[in-house]
Amino acid sequence: TSRLEPGGVFTYTLTITNTSVDQVHATDLTDDYPLSAGCSALDGQTIQPDQALSCWYTATHTTVGTYDNTAEVTVQDDEGNIASDFASVEVSVRNRWRLYLPLITR
Repeated sequence: TSRLEPGGVFTYTLTITNTSVDQVHATDLTDDYPLSAGCSALDGQTIQPDQALSCWYTATHTTVGTYDNTAEVTVQDDEGNIASDFASVEVSVRNRWRLYLPLITR
């Protein structure tokens, strides 16, 4: 996602999908930006096989540039097996160019 200056609020969607055949428990959820209360509440949740849990959070960027964001989740099944995964996304704020053309009359 990209926005022109002055940038603004970017909304991120975080989705945790259990692709295993066992239920798992989210044991750790981290992100480059502060998570919303809804996202933080996913930590400790039980996720059934083929179930997905989602939440949303925002970050504000007002300076021209590119901003990386990585979220990581760790889960554990009832047998103590641990798995982790991460996802990254990039957003940017671009220059807003202003051109001024002189008016010439004859």
